[in-house]
Amino acid sequence: MIKHLAMLMLFSSANCFANDILSDEILKRIDTAQSQLHKVQQDINNEHHILAKQIQEKLSKIKALRQKAANIQRAEDEQLLSLETLKSRVQAWQAQQNYQQQLVQSFASQTQSPLADSNNIIQFEQVKAFLEKKLSPSWKTKQIIDNSSQLQQFETLALGPISVAVNESSAGFINDDNALLRISTNTLNDNGTLFSSLSQLRAQGQTELHFDPTLGNADKLNQQQLSISAYIQKGGIWAYPILLFAFFALMTALFKAQQFLRLPKLANEMVDKIETYIHQQDSTRLQTYVTTLAPIQKSLVEIAQSTPISQKRDDSLIAQLKDQKYRNEKYLGIITTCAAVAPLLGLLGTVSGMIHTFMMMNVFGSGDASVVSGGISQALITTELGLIVAIPALIASALLNKKSKSFDIRLEAIATKLSKVEFNSNELKNEQ
Repeated sequence: MIKHLAMLMLFSSANCFANDILSDEILKRIDTAQSQLHKVQQDINNEHHILAKQIQEKLSKIKALRQKAANIQRAEDEQLLSLETLKSRVQAWQAQQNYQQQLVQSFASQTQSPLADSNNIIQFEQVKAFLEKKLSPSWKTKQIIDNSSQLQQFETLALGPISVAVNESSAGFINDDNALLRISTNTLNDNGTLFSSLSQLRAQGQTELHFDPTLGNADKLNQQQLSISAYIQKGGIWAYPILLFAFFALMTALFKAQQFLRLPKLANEMVDKIETYIHQQDSTRLQTYVTTLAPIQKSLVEIAQSTPISQKRDDSLIAQLKDQKYRNEKYLGIITTCAAVAPLLGLLGTVSGMIHTFMMMNVFGSGDASVVSGGISQALITTELGLIVAIPALIASALLNKKSKSFDIRLEAIATKLSKVEFNSNELKNEQ
């Protein structure tokens, strides 16, 4: 038994030793395969870079050859062109050159810099030097009038379209007013913030500076905002009649609106109830019901009770309807008239203002566009006022007329039914 166990232990030890040898062999083979794979990948990457470089060189050569072929083809095509075609091409090139020279000359005149020589030929090197100088600003010393109207010495710097100035006590933006340099105010910066910002710019070469991107036009627009009274006065003498008609239209519209709000509600079932009471011969309830009706309906019933069915009854009812219609439509024509007259007065004011503007142009000339545009804008104020009055007046007139016609139509329908109702003699006797 012991011998058998010893043999088993010896056999298991041999198996373990064989397994260890096999594992080491497999690991060595894996390491060898990985190193070979890494080497192959490295070789592939090197060959890829070499091939990519060669392909890029070939593409560059192909591009150069295509450009050369295009030039050769163009030269061959130009040999086949006629003399007139060549002349037209030369003229187009000369026109393009002249246009470019005019642009540069315009730029030179605006910037007040001599960018052309004595033969009026643009020197592009001078243009380049000038632009570099403009794009590299430097501080300069100038005499400027400050906010207290005193002439003081400032350090100035031009930053594109704006210029700033700073000294030991104050700072600000430079405003060129009639060839006088003045320190202008800026609503985006208070005096302390602006002074510290410009002082930092002067000392360190950089800062955060807020300025108006419209270069003062926003402040000018803000100053153009007028009050209502000033706006009306700017419209001239014809603005006051327009306002007078506006007052008449407003007062009339309010009066008629209040009147229509007080109109009674019409009882559409009135005729049916009256016929029911007549059929029942109940004069007491009939008379009581009539007393509860609106005054206009009560008057129509009284006409029908006092007059038998005849032409006379119809005429009396029509007369009552016309009287009510007259009261409803009274003064409505004032609103319509104001709505029609207001834009005409505005047009009259515009025409008179334009005549005055052309007279000023005849005297002072039309060189200053602000004078012409200012006169035209002032002349158009009356037209604007006329339309402001006319549009609400037309709307009010339409609504009020619709209300009046609606009431008249409903009342006419009630009177038409009432004209066919026959009151007996007993009821008439009791009512009398």
